[in-house]
Amino acid sequence: MSRLFNPHYSQCQIYKLIINDDCYYIGTTTQSLHQRKNNHMMEFLWTKPCSEIENYVKSLGIEINRENLDKLFKIELLQNFECQNKKEMLAKKDEHLKKYQGDKKCLNNETFIRKVKQEEENLLKRREKERKDYHVNKVKHQERQKKYRETYKEKIQEKSKKYYDENKEKIAEKHNEKINCPCGSIIIRNQKARHEQTEKHQEWITNNTNETEEQRQARLEQNKKYHEDRRIKRRQYDEERKVRNQD
Repeated sequence: MSRLFNPHYSQCQIYKLIINDDCYYIGTTTQSLHQRKNNHMMEFLWTKPCSEIENYVKSLGIEINRENLDKLFKIELLQNFECQNKKEMLAKKDEHLKKYQGDKKCLNNETFIRKVKQEEENLLKRREKERKDYHVNKVKHQERQKKYRETYKEKIQEKSKKYYDENKEKIAEKHNEKINCPCGSIIIRNQKARHEQTEKHQEWITNNTNETEEQRQARLEQNKKYHEDRRIKRRQYDEERKVRNQD
């Protein structure tokens, strides 16, 4: 049995705790629903209750005692499921909560929205950190990538070929899809990179962006290099074709 598997999580439940026949809280538990309801009440009386539930109950202005809480709280089963550990159980809860987004009666929403927003912010920070790290250590990253490609060349080619064979029609459809370019042209997706180096598109960039003179010169230099590389590749292709035809 995997070390990550905990038998304790083989019988999980997602429940709805309805409060005062009005608002509700979505939770998960490995206990029976009766036990979980009692625990919610005991948290109010003896320990620190869930903040969302606590704030709502206090807003009702009633005396906090076991009898009143027993009348206020009703618990319903929403789903039975099995998972490996607490992390998976909480992930299942978050997945279920998406159904209730926007419902003002769902007491989880404020915390859930805050959590999702925090996760998005953390992701953006992580990506920004990775981007900065890549530029600072660009040569090092490129060498590592080159070494990986050389070491696993056959494996990469085999994987690419397999993917192409399995998705040939989808790839062709995607490549031949017509898209609108901001410069006003209608182009085929597969020719986007080539189109972006054309005189028309470069002129549009010059007239519609706030790039500095240094950025403009760098772009023009890149554009020049692109066309030179294409001419070299074209000559190599023509020479190789002549050799094949002679053979």
